[in-house]
Amino acid sequence: KKCRECGGLEIDWKWEEVFGVRVCGACKQRLPERYSLLTKTEAREDYLLTDPELKDESLLPHLERPNPHKSNWNNMQLFLRFQVEEYAFSPKKWGSPEALDAEFEKRQTEQKRRKEKKFNSKLEELKKRTRVEAYKRSKLAGGEDVRFGDRIVGRNDRHTHEWGTSVLDPETGMSKKSCVDCGMEVEELEF
Repeated sequence: KKCRECGGLEIDWKWEEVFGVRVCGACKQRLPERYSLLTKTEAREDYLLTDPELKDESLLPHLERPNPHKSNWNNMQLFLRFQVEEYAFSPKKWGSPEALDAEFEKRQTEQKRRKEKKFNSKLEELKKRTRVEAYKRSKLAGGEDVRFGDRIVGRNDRHTHEWGTSVLDPETGMSKKSCVDCGMEVEELEF
């Protein structure tokens, strides 16, 4: 058994066992564009592969390692880059890197269209609520043309009395004041 790149005899037995690839450690270091490892998420997002394809050991063999982020999470699945690329660019999947790029662009534009549609529907809903609020405000104001932000008299307002001048009541000897707006009267004792 020899390395497929340099013909050396010191191949990585773990990679031959898991991936079925005879390659030495030096060639793995020298050619990272072929022999680097991809996570399941990278394979799914970068090459648009599905979960059933990634779970199929005969299609894409993978190496399992404990998750470095949290030990109680699922094991991390690592795939060999050139095997993932060979499958993704094969006629079984996308056919070529250009077809993969076209599919990626199509999905991006579809996602952007869905986001814009959701935003526009939320905006329309907000406009409807604002129209209803403006209608209620004009109804409270007596049908007048009321704009958003205008103050409606009588709606959540607190009345502050504006007292007129005191008038002495000859019968009781007390002075009375009345509010200019509402007409409320108050008696005052003067010392």
